[in-house]
Amino acid sequence: MQNIGTQVSLGGTTAHTLTITDNDTATLGFTLGTSTALESVGTQNIGTTLTINAIGTGTIGLASNLTANLTTTGGTATGSGTDYTLPASPAVTFLAGTYATGTGTQNAAVTIVDDRQVEGSETAQFGLAIVGNIGTQVSLGGTTSHTLTITDNDTATLGFTTGTSTALESVGTQNVGTTLTLNTIGTGTIGLASNLTANLTTTGGTATGSGTDYTLPGSPAVTFAAGTYATGTATQNAAVTVIDDRLVEGDETAALGLAIVGNIGTQVSLGGTTAHTLTITDNDTATLGFTTGTSSALESAGTQNIGTTLTINAIGTGTIGLASNLTTNLTTTGGTATGSGTDYSLPSSPAVTFLAGTYATGTGTQNAACHHHQRFVGGRLTRRRCWV
Repeated sequence: MQNIGTQVSLGGTTAHTLTITDNDTATLGFTLGTSTALESVGTQNIGTTLTINAIGTGTIGLASNLTANLTTTGGTATGSGTDYTLPASPAVTFLAGTYATGTGTQNAAVTIVDDRQVEGSETAQFGLAIVGNIGTQVSLGGTTSHTLTITDNDTATLGFTTGTSTALESVGTQNVGTTLTLNTIGTGTIGLASNLTANLTTTGGTATGSGTDYTLPGSPAVTFAAGTYATGTATQNAAVTVIDDRLVEGDETAALGLAIVGNIGTQVSLGGTTAHTLTITDNDTATLGFTTGTSSALESAGTQNIGTTLTINAIGTGTIGLASNLTTNLTTTGGTATGSGTDYSLPSSPAVTFLAGTYATGTGTQNAACHHHQRFVGGRLTRRRCWV
């Protein structure tokens, strides 16, 4: 520098700052939009990608560290140590230095909690937050949200407590037991994260449902409420209504199954004893006998009707009757007359039939026809007997 003598001196604005505006930027996002992890995995890496948009010459890189955190933005899973835990801050660090290709990746390690809750697959939705920027040159871009699906490794089976049960027709309600068995892996309390519901179904049998012989419970038939099941098992009863009718029908069976109505994801399946047979013991009976104890007929009568009387002993409500045909034969039990066509012939089988249907008074009569044959012994007619 050369002055003019000493005539020129510094004065006025004696300092100047030149700001060089960086034209190199970068974006930070997730490497993928989704990932899946087993609940037992321990740690799940969530990939993040840095993309540098550089202009000019020289090496591509970062002048200082870039740091960012994961954030929770939603999902069905619960963070803070319940289903998962976010990594400590900073979750990812891209170190200052050269990035020759203009890109770099870092993983954020999410801790997955291996609990013992039957909860189904759950989702954790994540975002990114820049903690330590380089000026304002780095922004979020690309894939800015990530959904992690945590696959539940805890399951359960639902079945009947026993395969059979018996109830009197007059019982009113018969409880059919169901048992839930939880198959859990991990740590913490054993339980259900939400309610499990199931219905009874009719799969067969000789009894008729829908209010004839029995009625299934309304939906849901059983509910296992969300909560702790410390032993890993629980039971609930499904209440079947048994109809106390007045039909003589004999013991009948109702074959029952189970159908899951409200599952927990897909974690609960039918297992163990999946079929139950309920035997309904009939409390309606009947007696059959002769209408009278004796009768007389001329040998020339040809056919003699022997009356039989059915008496129904019915308990309950509804029409009195028989659910199916009742048939019986006459038998020879003694007497001085000879059967098999000598003095008489018994009617063919069946001798009498009481048809299925209504017997409003609780009684019914039918005749059995005995055929007579003329025979003389010492000039006198012989006697014969017919019996049920």
